[in-house]
Formats: sequence, structure tokens, C-alpha cells
Amino acid sequence: MLLQGDEDKIVPPNQAELMHEALLAKGLPCALKMYEGEQHGFRKAENIEDALNSELYFYSKVFGFTCAGDDVVPFAIDNLDEADISEIDADKDGVLTKEAFKAAKATKAKGK
Repeated sequence: MLLQGDEDKIVPPNQAELMHEALLAKGLPCALKMYEGEQHGFRKAENIEDALNSELYFYSKVFGFTCAGDDVVPFAIDNLDEADISEIDADKDGVLTKEAFKAAKATKAKGK
């Protein structure tokens, strides 16, 4: 999950874009949200709130739990198939291991 201010001079936006491209290429679940008018460390209250809610939403989808609250706005998560998550967490305990995720990804790749 990359949250980036489009006016950031410390970590320029192109660095976030490069990291996002690298995550995409590795097939890892990822998202890039660019915040207009923000620099390094968000200042606008609505962007701070959105960033926190976005993190919660991202984690809920990647780790397979339901997040509560009407403030959480869904957004696209690249390289994430929610069916994969439920298959990996077969015992529904909310715990996903790195090994299980890799194994499920490899099995899916063989099936294509």
C-alpha cells in the first residue's frame, strides 16, 4: 500500500510509481494512492482520514477480515483475487502465512 503526496519533494512521486510497478511485476497485492496537493506527511485532515481508512481497507482485503465502519471507501487492489485469500486461509482463522500465499500463487500460475 503506497500513499503518496503529489508535491512530495523528499520522496518524489516517481519513486512511489517505481515501487508500485515493481510490486505489480512480482504479482504482489498492492495499491498506489496519490494525494493531490500533499507533500511528505499529509496535512489535510480529509487526506489523513482517507489514508488511515485506506490502510484498514487494504489490510482487510489482503488478510481476509471484514472492516467495520461507513467511512471506509473500497478501491482497487492490484494483483488481489479475493477468492485466493479464502482458499489460502482454509481454516478461516485470519492468519495467512507467506508460505501459504506463495504456494497458492504458484498453484494458480500453473493452472493458467
